[in-house]
Amino acid sequence: MTGTKCWISGGMQADWFTVFAKTGEPSSRLHTDICGFIVEATARVLRGEGGQERWASRAIDTTEIVFDHVAVGPIR
Repeated sequence: MTGTKCWISGGMQADWFTVFAKTGEPSSRLHTDICGFIVEATARVLRGEGGQERWASRAIDTTEIVFDHVAVGPIR
């Protein structure tokens, strides 16, 4: 899996991420084409700078997560 996700609450402290991604045809609107993954926060998961500015809540940090060719399997 390669991609990014912005505005992850608590992303700087997380050891694991639950990620839902589209695995079917890009044009498909079927729910069956979405799959869930549990991803360990390893060297291939890069965390951006913390403290993205938000107007609603400052009680917990937010960050951007970058997945760089992370091997994943579906949640069963």
